[in-house]
Amino acid sequence: MYRHKDERSVEAICYEQDHVQKVLSKIKEKFMDYINDFIELEAGCGISQKTVEKIAKGLGIQEVKIKKSKNTSQKFKNIIKEAINDFEKDRHKYIAIFDEEALEEYKDDPLGFKSTVLRNDCPIIHATLYNKRAKELDKYRYEFNISDANELLDVVTNLYYFGRDYYNNFYDQDKYDEIDNYEDLKISDLDTEDYTVYGVIGGGIKSHMLYKVYPAVFPNRSRDALWAI
Repeated sequence: MYRHKDERSVEAICYEQDHVQKVLSKIKEKFMDYINDFIELEAGCGISQKTVEKIAKGLGIQEVKIKKSKNTSQKFKNIIKEAINDFEKDRHKYIAIFDEEALEEYKDDPLGFKSTVLRNDCPIIHATLYNKRAKELDKYRYEFNISDANELLDVVTNLYYFGRDYYNNFYDQDKYDEIDNYEDLKISDLDTEDYTVYGVIGGGIKSHMLYKVYPAVFPNRSRDALWAI
């Protein structure tokens, strides 16, 4: 199986089944501790007792107790509702990009696809290009500016066809969650050059685009998701 050697690629060990099982065992071991904190703090919107104590100590206050809500179920529902709203607010833009007829039309105007669709209409690329506060993104901006418009269009078109065919021909709702081996997911093609523009469309961007259109099938390989693991 081909894998590019780009320095930002996922390490090879992450594809090994023994390593995957070790990671899963650690996740299961600590999951309840983390999920309880996640719900209690309402996905980071709340404040922990430890944080309150730290602030109080800085103010010279010896002891402060926060009142914990017993309505865990409602907190969980609030988290889910906010997550769905956040997911849906720009999803239509990704669906519009993954439109076969539009992609075909842009074959006559690949520069327009790059400068309009990707630069301005694709939320994740737009946010990355215009985040001027993060100097580490200067390299991404440079790579995007010098990237070949035809290659960008070809790769996004390939991603569209891959997602559509995978969802229609491979994905089985009743069996998909039972897959526990990377090879059985049949997604290794996404690591090849046909689906990659080095420095511009890598694992994070492509996974986000596919996730926004097919959330039940493709996970979002975002920075937060990787940090969570």
